[in-house]
Amino acid sequence: MLNWFGRSAPFAPCTKAARRVRVFYDPDSVLIRKEPRKLELAFASKSLRTSCENECQATLEFNARLAEMLKHRLADLRAATSPRDLVTGRPRIVRDAGGEYMMIDLAEDYRLAFTANHTKNPVAESNDIDWAKVTRIKILWIERANA
Repeated sequence: MLNWFGRSAPFAPCTKAARRVRVFYDPDSVLIRKEPRKLELAFASKSLRTSCENECQATLEFNARLAEMLKHRLADLRAATSPRDLVTGRPRIVRDAGGEYMMIDLAEDYRLAFTANHTKNPVAESNDIDWAKVTRIKILWIERANA
């Protein structure tokens, strides 16, 4: 007897409800639901990583308000599929002699800088980084804007 997939493989029902409506699970057929890729974060230094991953350390190094804002911005970065998805923090691209990177505002004139962190960064036709295709970033620094 052939099944819905044209195979004669044994089937196992997935749930009681599935048995009632005669929907079967085929162990040979794998359905993959792809999750949208999220940004992978890396850090330029261990101390920066500690400040970003430990709220107590960030509070000691900066202050409670900035540590809270840093936590929110990092959550936004982790949830985004690319840096182009960011809407909060006034994200902007900066080009200087050191290369191309993005900045987002935190609180109290502080800002966070990051760059693409691929082995071969995706490049647009204009030889600039194609930020819509970036899925890995490296957080470079946190600085005060007018310092």
